[in-house]
Amino acid sequence: MEVKRRPGVTRVSRKHQVTLPVEVLRDAGLAPGDELRVTADGRGRLAGRCSLH
Repeated sequence: MEVKRRPGVTRVSRKHQVTLPVEVLRDAGLAPGDELRVTADGRGRLAGRCSLH
């Protein structure tokens, strides 16, 4: 089965993990080692705040 990818879209894995698209990370100015605090912002919405090094 072929999986069609859409820019900026990711899925939640069976282990409840997500991979953030690299273009989103770049646009946010995030780099390896930066910490990202994620909170629920209503049903179906997540909000992230980064502590830049």
